[in-house]
Amino acid sequence: MQWYDFALYGAFASIIGPVFFPSEDPSTVLLAAFAVYGTALIIRPVGAVLFGRMADLRGRRAVFVPIIVLMAGATAAVGFLPGYAVIGVLAPVILLLLRATQGLAAGGELGVAGVLIFERAPSRQRGQFSSWHTATLALGLGVGMAVAAALLVAQRTHPLDVGWWRLAFILALPLGLVARFVRRRVSETSQFLAVQQSGHLIKHPIPTLWANDRLAMLRGFALIAAGSLAFNTFFVFMPNHLAAPGSWIWSQRCRSLQRRWR
Repeated sequence: MQWYDFALYGAFASIIGPVFFPSEDPSTVLLAAFAVYGTALIIRPVGAVLFGRMADLRGRRAVFVPIIVLMAGATAAVGFLPGYAVIGVLAPVILLLLRATQGLAAGGELGVAGVLIFERAPSRQRGQFSSWHTATLALGLGVGMAVAAALLVAQRTHPLDVGWWRLAFILALPLGLVARFVRRRVSETSQFLAVQQSGHLIKHPIPTLWANDRLAMLRGFALIAAGSLAFNTFFVFMPNHLAAPGSWIWSQRCRSLQRRWR
């Protein structure tokens, strides 16, 4: 669910950019849209630390439910957010805050969901069960891209004349409600309950983790960063640059339309 929401902005960056960042230069608009997109990537580690600490102190389930509500609410709010022409400079400012909220939720989801699956899996099948977390992450990204592509194909007017792209973001609201309903029925992991009942919960888990497993943390950070860099380069930044006004593909499309109108 989180990654469906996260993929939408990247898929629509070249289309919704002019709605929130008015400029006569298409490149400036696209760069501004990407800057806001990058905000969520920068905030993701903050979300991982914040929600990870909460999960270590209060339990995995206690954090698992609010994360999906936060992500779905922020994504749906993007769909309802008026553009620059309506509320002026507040539009990009609010959009930036919503993207930061998405980054917090996505960062928390990646770690908390992975730990919850790992702790609930049989001891000899933890790798197999945990692999589904990454598989469904890719599935969420794929669904987000597919919804964006379907709307792009279905629309028959200029994208700035109507808010057809907003439907994909608003769809996060019912999806979030369904996800919340499912997650509320997930029980706490037996490992966390055992530690909680024994009274051995660590009051400062982040400093303790950094002191004892610093190298593992740096390796994990590097792996996630490399995967995010590859995905965003080839599936977000490059397609938007190719399809944005002023690009070669855009020029060819305009020429094709001109020949058709003659």
